[in-house]
This record gives sequence, structure tokens and C-alpha cells, in this order.
Amino acid sequence: MNKSQQNKSHFVFDLIKSLTPSEKRYFKLFASLFEQKNKTYEKLFDAIDKQKEYDEKALKKKFSNEKFIKHFAVVKTNLFNSILKSLRFYSAESDPVEKISIYKRNHILLTKKGMPDLAIIQLKKAIKIADENNIFAEKIILHHWLNNANMVNVCIRDSDYDISEDLASPLKSIKLIEDLHQSIYLKRKIELFHHKSLIRNK
Repeated sequence: MNKSQQNKSHFVFDLIKSLTPSEKRYFKLFASLFEQKNKTYEKLFDAIDKQKEYDEKALKKKFSNEKFIKHFAVVKTNLFNSILKSLRFYSAESDPVEKISIYKRNHILLTKKGMPDLAIIQLKKAIKIADENNIFAEKIILHHWLNNANMVNVCIRDSDYDISEDLASPLKSIKLIEDLHQSIYLKRKIELFHHKSLIRNK
């Protein structure tokens, strides 16, 4: 195994070691709910967590009688993805992007269930979070979805709500993103110029 392959094989170890104690407890609860009697991920998680340095040979020896050892690479990748999934759930209440993602999924589900008014409420909640946290890219998508929903209300459900101003909302967000990235571009150019100047001086 070359150095690059060795580094890649450590990805689960590195992720587990980066977890806080509360994140580890949450993962075990998360895994127990989905694995039920099959505790493969929990057992592998605990074994890796106890290691001071990643030792794949020791792991394979420890689990030599387990069925999953035949597909160890796949199980390891699935464990990695399962940990990431649990982290997304863990951070859902505090991370604005995760909150927006939940409201977007709620919107899609309610729309499919034929409950457009409730679906729009979910979108508006997501837009509020995007506004409060200046998440411009999400604002464009959310306003676009809201415009689509409002167009359905106006054109199909004969709503008398005036959506003329709302239609321009995505364009306003695009302008804000353009201005933001122009300022970032100029900042990076200045930093690069300064960095090159330091190199020349050295």
C-alpha cells in the first residue's frame, strides 16, 4: 500500500477522532436506531475509537470471525457515511444551512401531498433563516421556488395576491452575490499582491 492509499485508509479514523464526546454518544444512539440487532457499525466504531493510531491489520484480526470482514472496505465507507449523516442530524438544530435543508424537504413533501399552503409556509421559514444569515445562494433558490408556488396560486387557484414584486426577489439576491464576490475578488487580489511582494522582499 503506497502513502496515498494509506492516507485514504485513515479517513474513518480521522473522522472518529475529530468527534466530540457528545457527537460520539449521538452517533451510537443514531446507529442503534437504524442497525437494530446488527451492531456492525457500532462495533467497528468502538474498535477504531480505541486505537491510538490507525491499524487496519489489527481490526481485521479482531473481526476475523465477522461476516462483514469480507467486505471491510465497503463497511468502512458505509461507517464513514453513517457518521456524517448522524452529524447532519446532530447539527440540524443549530446549523442554518441544515435548517434550511429541512424546510426545503418539508416543502417538497407537502407539495407532493397536495398541501401547497403549508408547503409555502415551510419555504417562508427557510427564507427567513437565509435572510438572517445572509445565505444568498439559498435565497435565490428559495425565492425561485416561492415564485413557482405563487404562480400556481395565481394562475391555477385564481389567487388575487400580487406577486409582481416577489418575482424580482431572485434577481436582487443575484446582485447581492455578484457584489459580494466582486469584493472578495478584490480582497484576494490585494492579498496575492501583498504575498508576492513579501516573497520578492525575501
